[in-house]
Amino acid sequence: MSYPQSHAHMDAGLVAGCNVTSGNPKTICGDVDVYCAADGHPEIQVHGLTCSSFSSPGPQDDRKLYGKNVWKRDISHGIEPQSRVPATIDHARLGELCERASYFYLRRLRDEVSRDEIPAMEWHFKHLMNWVLDYLLPKIEAGQHPRVKTEWASDNEEMVLQ
Repeated sequence: MSYPQSHAHMDAGLVAGCNVTSGNPKTICGDVDVYCAADGHPEIQVHGLTCSSFSSPGPQDDRKLYGKNVWKRDISHGIEPQSRVPATIDHARLGELCERASYFYLRRLRDEVSRDEIPAMEWHFKHLMNWVLDYLLPKIEAGQHPRVKTEWASDNEEMVLQ
């Protein structure tokens, strides 16, 4: 037996939207809307659907919602001590290379973007540029940054790309 095709997206799949409007331990009421996933065209809409249980619910019908509680330190307090991985020399070297490349590109940014261009930027770029130009680069150049070395000021693009 062949059924008429309701529209061209038969293989697209369906998406359902459901809203519970009321409920109690034995009955649940709500609306169900089923749409074609390809174009959002409504396929089925049932409003005021009521589903009832044939028997009264009891403790044996309850479902376990949680398997267990796991108490962990909030992320703002750092990594759990047993989860820490000791840094290796490779990690330290990679960090230094990233800091060195960042310093090079920040100096390049300062050279290529004029202070006159900053007021026309979006607010978040303005704040970033002002932080880089007025705080970070002066701190590095004064030798006050904990990781960036002042001797990296002579790095060029070829050195950074190596």
